[in-house]
Amino acid sequence: MKIILIQPPILSYSSQIAPNIGLAFIAAVLEEEGITVEVIDCVADKITINQLIDKIKQSKPDIIASGGQTPVSVNSLKIFRKTKNEVNSGILTIAGGPHFTFTAEESLGKCPELDIVVRGEAEYSVLEICQKLQEKESFDSIKGITFRNRNNEIIVNPEREQIKDIDSLPLPAWHLFPYKKYHWTGINILGTTTSRGCSFKCPHCITWKIHKGQRLRDPKKIVEELVWVKRKFGVDTFFLQDD
Repeated sequence: MKIILIQPPILSYSSQIAPNIGLAFIAAVLEEEGITVEVIDCVADKITINQLIDKIKQSKPDIIASGGQTPVSVNSLKIFRKTKNEVNSGILTIAGGPHFTFTAEESLGKCPELDIVVRGEAEYSVLEICQKLQEKESFDSIKGITFRNRNNEIIVNPEREQIKDIDSLPLPAWHLFPYKKYHWTGINILGTTTSRGCSFKCPHCITWKIHKGQRLRDPKKIVEELVWVKRKFGVDTFFLQDD
């Protein structure tokens, strides 16, 4: 079983290229359970969609996953279409992230090449998708997904429970990323997080709609992670991806 996690091309600035810590946690959970994971960061490696399709052809994955916020979602849909039409229609396509969480049925309806939308926290939903596909079982019991079944019907499964203890997640799988290419004004950076969610409910923000309440990490665990990253990857500057 092989999955490619994709950071699609986005408008980027020369002053900063930031890592996708969400993909890093998903990759870590999958690897821990024996799934073969490849990460392609089109932003950091300056890869076009056509170049990405060539990489997918070479890699021969069973699944590809991409997502992002609304401006990025257009490129994710392009990737799904080109993968199904130019590489292999049998490759399972998964979308996630803020935009697709709130437009799951709409996105599946307008993009026949999209198979599954993972809503909200994705780590264990994606893991279950990989396991069910490997065992050739139905996706009917996987919480937190909206998908197209064999009859081309769009099925909305129940919500997935939030991860109560976010310290239980494995350390981010930075070894799969081009980690030396992430920077802020030329200073090599990686991401970390001290919490998930937010205690406020600002009307312009989606964080509190995805994450119910706020879950905090143990400060000791955070420091242990920073030390681990410094020793293993040689990076000692961190982008705190907290709301």
